[in-house]
Amino acid sequence: MALSKRLRYEVLRRDRHTCRYCGAAAPDTTLSVDHVIPTALGGTDDPTNLVTACADCNNGKSASSPDAPIVADIAADALRWAAAMRRAADIAGRNRELLEQDRRLVDHEWNRWTSPHNAQPFARPDDWPLTVDQFCTIGLDVLDVINAVRDTMLRRGINDRWAYVCGTLWRELERRQQTARDLLTIEGDGTRAQPTAGVH
Repeated sequence: MALSKRLRYEVLRRDRHTCRYCGAAAPDTTLSVDHVIPTALGGTDDPTNLVTACADCNNGKSASSPDAPIVADIAADALRWAAAMRRAADIAGRNRELLEQDRRLVDHEWNRWTSPHNAQPFARPDDWPLTVDQFCTIGLDVLDVINAVRDTMLRRGINDRWAYVCGTLWRELERRQQTARDLLTIEGDGTRAQPTAGVH
């Protein structure tokens, strides 16, 4: 994909319309925007991987080395960015694995309990895994979900047990959010805030 005119302009402006390899400047030379790490080698169109280069340097005719100190900072930024993106992908993959594990644990706990009418597990919506993901990424953990399931199943007279589980979890989340607000108040003014009723 070709670089946008806006992106080219921003890179040229950042580099003061000067070749970062040899120092040649416009209007004495024709400038272009070049990739430090070629796209064929995994380089991106991120500004940290783009550099202003004159025609000679861009075509490899200049004696200036691509490793010259004047572009080392951009090359280093590009490499750090690539490493960070690989790490982010690893973290995302690990998070997906953990969420899948959480789903399995909750599913196991849910299926341990059966309806007295038909000896089948209680009904729950098809999107229940997404609800588990949501609770496990906004401040609760899988043990909170499992405990809510267990507590709900031990109660009598509940028609929609999944809705009851969700209500229990939202209340627990609100309690934790209030506790967090209380802690921030303590840290903010250096005084001990009065605990909110119901927060343990």
